[in-house]
Amino acid sequence: MGRRSITSVSKEASLKRYICLANKAHMRSSKTSVADIISEMKPWVDELMLLREIILSSGLNEEIKWGGPIYTLDGKNVLAIGGFRNLFPLSFREKA
Repeated sequence: MGRRSITSVSKEASLKRYICLANKAHMRSSKTSVADIISEMKPWVDELMLLREIILSSGLNEEIKWGGPIYTLDGKNVLAIGGFRNLFPLSFREKA
């Protein structure tokens, strides 16, 4: 396994923390699909479902990591979406 820089590790840890915080209210063991998770991200359900459709049409793979939707390409995290009370973030992974 290759060596990873401290910056790379800290960026990955930051992404994980961000996703966990963004989706903390939505982390349910019974939620087995992204649609189920998004259905609880009120008031942004319609907007996030539309965003999900756009993302999936780009060819990215959809996964659930850290309790929220993550989109990957060739096994690497590319972006994440979440829902807060006043906003919904779209977070891109640098150099993905």
